[in-house]
Amino acid sequence: IGSGLVGSEMCIRDRMEHLNPVDQARQLAAEVVKRLGQLNLHRRELERKLHVANGFFTSLEEKK
Repeated sequence: IGSGLVGSEMCIRDRMEHLNPVDQARQLAAEVVKRLGQLNLHRRELERKLHVANGFFTSLEEKK
Protein backbone atom coordinates (compact mmCIF):
# COMPACT_ATOMS: atom_id res chain seq x y z
CA ILE A 1 0.00 0.00 0.00
CA GLY A 2 1.41 3.36 -1.01
CA SER A 3 1.89 6.35 1.21
CA GLY A 4 -0.57 8.49 -0.75
CA LEU A 5 2.16 11.08 -1.30
CA VAL A 6 3.18 12.29 -4.74
CA GLY A 7 6.02 14.24 -6.28
CA SER A 8 7.44 16.96 -4.07
CA GLU A 9 5.58 15.62 -1.02
CA MET A 10 7.56 12.38 -1.26
CA CYS A 11 10.82 14.32 -1.63
CA ILE A 12 10.02 16.35 1.49
CA ARG A 13 9.19 13.21 3.44
CA ASP A 14 12.32 11.40 2.25
CA ARG A 15 14.60 14.36 3.04
CA MET A 16 13.16 14.72 6.51
CA GLU A 17 13.64 11.06 7.49
CA HIS A 18 17.37 11.69 7.88
CA LEU A 19 17.05 14.76 10.12
CA ASN A 20 16.73 15.04 13.88
CA PRO A 21 13.34 16.33 15.18
CA VAL A 22 14.48 19.96 15.55
CA ASP A 23 15.89 20.04 12.03
CA GLN A 24 12.73 18.31 10.76
CA ALA A 25 10.61 21.08 12.31
CA ARG A 26 12.85 23.76 10.77
CA GLN A 27 12.70 22.09 7.36
CA LEU A 28 8.94 21.76 7.53
CA ALA A 29 8.53 25.40 8.60
CA ALA A 30 10.73 26.53 5.70
CA GLU A 31 8.64 24.48 3.26
CA VAL A 32 5.40 25.96 4.63
CA VAL A 33 6.77 29.50 4.26
CA LYS A 34 7.87 28.73 0.70
CA ARG A 35 4.47 27.36 -0.28
CA LEU A 36 2.64 30.28 1.35
CA GLY A 37 4.79 32.61 -0.74
CA GLN A 38 3.84 30.71 -3.88
CA LEU A 39 0.15 30.95 -2.98
CA ASN A 40 0.53 34.68 -2.45
CA LEU A 41 2.05 35.05 -5.91
CA HIS A 42 -0.86 33.13 -7.43
CA ARG A 43 -3.34 35.29 -5.49
CA ARG A 44 -1.75 38.51 -6.75
CA GLU A 45 -1.81 37.23 -10.34
CA LEU A 46 -5.50 36.35 -10.03
CA GLU A 47 -6.25 39.76 -8.54
CA ARG A 48 -4.46 41.41 -11.46
CA LYS A 49 -6.44 39.38 -13.99
CA LEU A 50 -9.71 40.17 -12.22
CA HIS A 51 -8.83 43.86 -12.28
CA VAL A 52 -8.18 43.70 -16.03
CA ALA A 53 -11.43 41.78 -16.62
CA ASN A 54 -13.37 44.25 -14.49
CA GLY A 55 -11.98 47.14 -16.56
CA PHE A 56 -12.96 45.35 -19.76
CA PHE A 57 -16.54 44.75 -18.63
CA THR A 58 -16.82 48.28 -17.26
CA SER A 59 -15.79 49.67 -20.66
CA LEU A 60 -18.43 47.49 -22.35
CA GLU A 61 -21.09 48.80 -19.99
CA GLU A 62 -20.07 52.40 -20.70
CA LYS A 63 -20.54 51.85 -24.46
CA LYS A 64 -24.21 50.91 -24.02
